[in-house]
Amino acid sequence: MPNPPSVIFATGGGCLPIPGVVEDYHPGCAGFAERVVALAKDPAIETVVIAASWFRYFNNSYYRVEGVNAGPMTVRTPAWDEAYSRLANMMAGFKAQGKAVWLVLNMPTGWQLEPRLSLRRSISGRTESVPLYFDRAEFETGWAPIRVKLIDIAVSSGAKIIDPIASLCDETACQVKTAEGMLMYKDDGHLRSSYVRDHASFMDVTLEPAGMSRR
Repeated sequence: MPNPPSVIFATGGGCLPIPGVVEDYHPGCAGFAERVVALAKDPAIETVVIAASWFRYFNNSYYRVEGVNAGPMTVRTPAWDEAYSRLANMMAGFKAQGKAVWLVLNMPTGWQLEPRLSLRRSISGRTESVPLYFDRAEFETGWAPIRVKLIDIAVSSGAKIIDPIASLCDETACQVKTAEGMLMYKDDGHLRSSYVRDHASFMDVTLEPAGMSRR
């Protein structure tokens, strides 16, 4: 790419990118989404990419929605529905400003991906490699209601969708190592930066000129 676009990463550990969604364990996240929305209003920003560990945030979550006295955002609660509504409104707002909007769905996450589980030490002190296996169907059973809802609001808001699972899994299992035998994950829910740099081509479309990515 002769003239690569500049990119702003607006991120925060544990910070859900939905205005008005709060929790008590990450005080630095207060107002995070609101600041990002304000930043994205800059006319120079042509494309907005929204990603999060949706499965963890929306499943048995300790997150809650301001102004909604409905407890945590567990599946199909009033708070759950309200959070989706606010996410949809945020994406629609970006589209109304003439921006290309991408919503990145969940990648595989789960204890089965933990790299430490790939090593086993015997009583004698010998260390051996243990194959890891991540069942795609098992993950998608729990992920399905959240995935369906995210796709629905993305379509209704005019956002385009990226599904990492299509690149990280085959029909039955999700990859844990590269073809060269290198571990892909740094823990049970984050890809290694080296893997992302060299292999996460599913994100490349977001770096196209905004006019092309809208097609």
